Amino acid sequence: LLVRKLETIRDDQGFCPPFFVSEQTVLDRLVRRSKKRREPSGPSLFDDVTLEDEEFFGNAKLIADDGFYGQSHVRIRDVSERLRKAHAKFGSPEQVQNFIRGSLGYFGSTLQPQVDGTLRILIPNPRLRIPGIGEETKAVMTPEEKTRHPDAIVLDVGHPLIRRLISVVREHTFLDTNEGARTAAYHVKGASNSMLIGQGLLRATARTTPPTLLEEIVVFGISSGIDGESPLDKTEVLEMLEREPSGQTVERTIALEDIQALFNSPVFQETREAAKEASKQELFAYRNDRMAELVEVSEDARWLEGFSDIEEVGFDLHTLTLIMPEAR
Repeated sequence: LLVRKLETIRDDQGFCPPFFVSEQTVLDRLVRRSKKRREPSGPSLFDDVTLEDEEFFGNAKLIADDGFYGQSHVRIRDVSERLRKAHAKFGSPEQVQNFIRGSLGYFGSTLQPQVDGTLRILIPNPRLRIPGIGEETKAVMTPEEKTRHPDAIVLDVGHPLIRRLISVVREHTFLDTNEGARTAAYHVKGASNSMLIGQGLLRATARTTPPTLLEEIVVFGISSGIDGESPLDKTEVLEMLEREPSGQTVERTIALEDIQALFNSPVFQETREAAKEASKQELFAYRNDRMAELVEVSEDARWLEGFSDIEEVGFDLHTLTLIMPEAR
């Protein structure tokens, strides 16, 4: 019955809403039905839907009708496109996994591949301990692997262990030592200029009641060569960040001098301000479009007051990456 309801909603509205009932609750109901099935006049496991079943599984329909999921005029593809762009700024799945592996290793954890494809993780560092996970756990890297190993945890950015790991990494980034450096430098094959790329977080508020906190990842950069310095567009920045570093050794002193010089360049400062402003304008345009759609379908649009009235409240530059051509 639940599957049929969700399929109907998908056909009617073009998406499948979440069903906010725990898996165990559904299993318990099926177990009770299975026990009744053994009785001479009991129902079969999946047929003979009762009024109690209709009321229980009917919550899926209520979820589709209420709140955001009931706003069929909101184009889900627009929301998905915003998420896709945000994920691209975070990095590819492979880059995220490399960060998780490297960061766990940096803080003393050991990741041991097992014959069944899982990872045995030893967590000796008490700072990474979370309730429910001791010094050892079984893990996989993707949700797809989780289906084959239901007893393993998924090491993605949503898991409490990785959220704790990110918090610890963030604490280290602000230490006044090289241990928490927020700069990187490497050589790339085929690059003709040096490039300094910045990544930061823009914080803004929408003047709703109460105010809404908005956060946008801002990625920008400049190129420096014999023709001087010039801004990079978004496509160029993301393309350069995806290129593999070469094996050439970075001269630390030279890299730090280049980072300092490019960071202090007026072109870099102007590019950062332009990127922040472009991000605010994109955010305004996106929320303005969504507000226009929501006004059409809302019986009382007072809750939308200030929805697209955006004010910047801060910007944090988190990382600087120097990409250099290979020395000849």
